[in-house]
Amino acid sequence: MDHFTLDKQGNFMVQESVLLNVISAVCLLATFIGVLITLDFNIRWGGASMLLLYLMLIIFSTVFFVKAIRSQVILTINKAGISYKGHFITGWDQFITAYITQNDLMVSESSTGLYDKFRIVVEFVAPGKAIRYRCEMRMPGSQNKYEYQIIRVMEYFSGKALSLAIL
Repeated sequence: MDHFTLDKQGNFMVQESVLLNVISAVCLLATFIGVLITLDFNIRWGGASMLLLYLMLIIFSTVFFVKAIRSQVILTINKAGISYKGHFITGWDQFITAYITQNDLMVSESSTGLYDKFRIVVEFVAPGKAIRYRCEMRMPGSQNKYEYQIIRVMEYFSGKALSLAIL
């Protein structure tokens, strides 16, 4: 079994990575400060387009610092069941299966790079009903746990063998 740790209350919590958000914020802030230090205010400094760039640097730096400070919980798994963004999804009695899925690789319209989107899919039945439900939980690229760890924890609590294959 892969290694994972639970907190003192027995929760496995997935959050945005504080370290990654701090590093991003510091890099953007350092770029902003570097521009201010090297900028010669006696000559034309770029006008409105450069002002927009400076504002974007400081705004995005602030956003990353706030994300690092808040470090919101994305997913909580414990003996009671699975919660996603603060909403209880299912208990282990109703849990059927879980797996990792990925949207097709796409070229982003806003950049020249490729990006991928992983999701954890949880299938369960509603209490007292024979209806099968599916909950797709989007995983950000900056979470502090890997998808395979999440599946292993679900396997541990549910007692069911789950696949690590990306479907």
